[in-house]
Amino acid sequence: MSEQDATTVKYPGCTVELLGTSANPVLIFRKVRKELIRYLTDVEGLSRQDAVAIGDEFEDEATASTDVLTVCFRWVDVA
Repeated sequence: MSEQDATTVKYPGCTVELLGTSANPVLIFRKVRKELIRYLTDVEGLSRQDAVAIGDEFEDEATASTDVLTVCFRWVDVA
């Protein structure tokens, strides 16, 4: 897990590897969104519809922010 305390991460069980990902904020949040939805359906057992709704929440927050990485760190464990 990252240096963040697990209680500050919404989905600490979802680890997303960003090393080697483009610095483009859109590509970063799309990768995190995709992995978050996969985690929610495969690990947490949510329906695809519910997982996508949560992914949309994440995307809304990420696109409204001037610091996409900070949003990513709040939602998932970024490796």
